[in-house]
Amino acid sequence: MSDRVLSRLVVRPGASVTLERKKPDETFGWTKADAVVETAQLARRLDLLQTKLYADKSKALLVVLQARDAAGKDGIIRTVMTGMNPAGVK
Repeated sequence: MSDRVLSRLVVRPGASVTLERKKPDETFGWTKADAVVETAQLARRLDLLQTKLYADKSKALLVVLQARDAAGKDGIIRTVMTGMNPAGVK
């Protein structure tokens, strides 16, 4: 993901956001095929990082998903966590 796209997704501390100006169907030029490939690559990276965190036993990762009903939280969990070792997830 380019820095230009990423900068449009990140909300800086103290900044305000007007959701009415956001387009919920914005794809930033990505296609479904692009997303599938990128997700697979990132899942492999998450698996490696999970192994390192588990071996180190000094740090943890907390993921918080907050959204309204039917916003896709279950799908995100199913897609992202598929590449992770269940023994290392609480």
